Amino acid sequence: MFPNIPQLTYDYTDELTYTQETGRLKFGYRFADNFEMSISQTRFYYDKNMESAYVLLTAPVTYNSNGFDMLSQIYSLLDSSTEISGIYTAGDVADIEVSVGKTVDFYNPKSESSDVRVGTMIYQTSNFTWGLGITSTRSSSENTPARSYDGILSFSF
Repeated sequence: MFPNIPQLTYDYTDELTYTQETGRLKFGYRFADNFEMSISQTRFYYDKNMESAYVLLTAPVTYNSNGFDMLSQIYSLLDSSTEISGIYTAGDVADIEVSVGKTVDFYNPKSESSDVRVGTMIYQTSNFTWGLGITSTRSSSENTPARSYDGILSFSF
């Protein structure tokens, strides 16, 4: 298929199998019966040298031999995540949440993405709840800067 690309004769599956662990610190405070805020910091740790894994995952030999789904693993390698959120409770009727977050990936140079989320849960009856949320995400990657918007509508009964 690609005659000039050398094929690996070494089983590198162990190099691409890694464990991701997290350490999370979160502080929250309820200012009143109807308002609370929290801030959290999450760090991600890996049991392998992830720079070597990155080289293997992005090598043409890897996805020629194993399919392009191998590339999806490189997007799950995070370095840290920070979030500040506030929730306002309007009696027994609704919860309104606003949060701001930032995620930093593992690679060098690091790229950051930030998001702002606004959402509400409406407690229509004791058996029916619905919610609406909107998220705006901005990526500061030099290679692929982007902004995206997502919305979700949920029902529970």
